[in-house]
Amino acid sequence: MPPPPNQQASYPSAFATSSPPDDSGTGDATSFYMDEAQRLKHEADKENDRERQAMKYLQAVLYFSLNANFHEQNGDKSSAFTIYKETLNLIK
Repeated sequence: MPPPPNQQASYPSAFATSSPPDDSGTGDATSFYMDEAQRLKHEADKENDRERQAMKYLQAVLYFSLNANFHEQNGDKSSAFTIYKETLNLIK
């Protein structure tokens, strides 16, 4: 009996299906990053496969961090700090 075929899991890239907003409006970027982060976190919460769940959480952390960085770069340090702090809690 031949061995089973080598199956590798493939994960779709979160970046391939969505495109970040242009730099014309700050509201567009913050809502884009936050929407993507929340979507990925909710998907990860429902995921049964631990490896896929971890990947989705990591992608969500990336988007939460991008959102916080965007706030920080635009002078909203208080919001950035709060987002960083809550993102750190997600990592723990």
